[in-house]
Amino acid sequence: MINLARLAALLCVVITVATGCGGRGSYADENEHLLDSLPVYPGSHQTGEDSSWRLPEANGSFLENHSGGTMTERRYVIPPSSDCTKMMKWFDDQLYSKGWQYASQSGEGGNADRSRSKGTAIVESYCSGSFTVRADAHQLE
Repeated sequence: MINLARLAALLCVVITVATGCGGRGSYADENEHLLDSLPVYPGSHQTGEDSSWRLPEANGSFLENHSGGTMTERRYVIPPSSDCTKMMKWFDDQLYSKGWQYASQSGEGGNADRSRSKGTAIVESYCSGSFTVRADAHQLE
């Protein structure tokens, strides 16, 4: 007869290996490290942060990539002396000067949802009431 404690331990090992040897925590930690490395608009400050799993499409593939994973999002207050267009341009200038490349955009002007890539990472930003930056350290794997 199988010991329940051993069965539980074995199940934990199988789940950890199946989810990428570290699971959501390490993936979100990498995204947070990526966000920590990004510039913050002068006079702005962080108002919130969330990490969420991305689920596969109905056909079993991931829209963004083939590995799935976690997207981490930070929200920042828009200073009274600024607006979405100024913040987006400043953020673009900062990222492009550090080797990030334009990836895609939906929408126009300061309210656009814009993506930039560097290595396997994607950084997205949009502005709607607050300036939001999303990061995935492994999106392009």
